[in-house]
Amino acid sequence: MRALTFATAVFAALLAPLSPPPATAQTAAKDTPAAERTRTKLLKAKITVNFNGTLRDLLKELAGQAEMEHGKPVMWAYGDDIKANQAVAFECQNKPLDDVLDALFKKPGLGYVVVSQDDDRRDGWVLVTVGTERGFAKGTAAPKPPPAATTEAIDDESVAAAKVATAKELIDGGKVTSAKALLTLVSKKYPATKAGKEAKELLEKLDK
Repeated sequence: MRALTFATAVFAALLAPLSPPPATAQTAAKDTPAAERTRTKLLKAKITVNFNGTLRDLLKELAGQAEMEHGKPVMWAYGDDIKANQAVAFECQNKPLDDVLDALFKKPGLGYVVVSQDDDRRDGWVLVTVGTERGFAKGTAAPKPPPAATTEAIDDESVAAAKVATAKELIDGGKVTSAKALLTLVSKKYPATKAGKEAKELLEKLDK
């Protein structure tokens, strides 16, 4: 089972409640590039998990598995009345993340909306809600896909540094196996970066 999480600084931002974006009944707005990437890439990541813990920790693991497959994690936000610390038990084998969320959220009566707003700092994030939404706010039709895929420049050093920070958090939490998997990924994918070299050094220390 693959298991990854975000850096501590990122998770602090996730705790702030967020209300679903306003929608006009049966309107269909074009997705932002970030939202389109979340729907077509991150929410299609294949998930394998056998979990018993809190909703927040499970979502962190799902985000990490999406990152393992697509190089970018799902960013979660919580709407009003969401109890992120509620206990959940869930398992699945090689299922798309959107199918996983559908099954996971049915019993507790939860939904989710992919935030699609250019002027919102959480653009492209997945907002967990109380309700039955499955990707779109109530009354909003699915947007038409863009004519061509949108690419985004990525700062390798920043990405690698964030992953190393996450690995350190995992080590502090006693999850050495997960930390080593993440450090291995960084050292192989970003070997020329400062963080990549640090990841290699940390791996050597953990293997002693």
